[in-house]
Amino acid sequence: MKLKQEVSYKVEKSHKSVSCLQEIFNLLACLKKNDFSQEYCDIEIKGFQTCYDDHKNTLAKQKIENENIIALSGKTRYPTKQLNKLLRKYLNLNHQNVCHLNQK
Repeated sequence: MKLKQEVSYKVEKSHKSVSCLQEIFNLLACLKKNDFSQEYCDIEIKGFQTCYDDHKNTLAKQKIENENIIALSGKTRYPTKQLNKLLRKYLNLNHQNVCHLNQK
């Protein structure tokens, strides 16, 4: 039985799948209340922008963590990209060793 050389990609959902939802609701409610005039909703706009910036920073950090291949002893699940990199690295090494042994 031969294993595949890649792991199929599935979207790995976090516990909080929709970010800044409360801030969006607050902003839309304020805009509706003030006939969609932004000048009265500065607090809500700043709250949404802060939440969005935090979310972007979190995603950027997660992307960097997922790209770095660091095997942690207690970690049982790895992102798909990380698994595929590990498989490519070690399957190629194994294939080269087998070819080298067959040539002798």
